[in-house]
Amino acid sequence: MAGANHEVVKTINMHSHEPSAAQEAEDKIVTKIKKSTIETQELTCQVINECTQNSDVACQGALPNQQALKKLIRRKRNEEKSSSVESYNSGFPRNS
Repeated sequence: MAGANHEVVKTINMHSHEPSAAQEAEDKIVTKIKKSTIETQELTCQVINECTQNSDVACQGALPNQQALKKLIRRKRNEEKSSSVESYNSGFPRNS
C-alpha cells in the first residue's frame, strides 16, 4: 500500500474485510468432520451427512464438494492408521 508521499506501508495480518459467517461455520463443520472421522468407524457418507445435516444453505455453499470431503476423510483415516501402526511398531526391535 503506498502512502501520500509514495512510501510503502506494510501491515501484517490485517484484512480489508470482515470474516465471513459462512466461512467460520464451514471451518467448524470441517473440524467436526475430521474429529468424527478419527473417533468413529462410520461410513464416509454417514460422517458427512451427520456433520452437515443442520447447517444452513449459506454454509453448505461454502463447504468443499462431496468428493473433496470424501478425500479429506480418507486422508485423515490413513494418517491416523499410519500413526497407530508406527506407534505399535516402535515397541518392537527392528531387524537390521
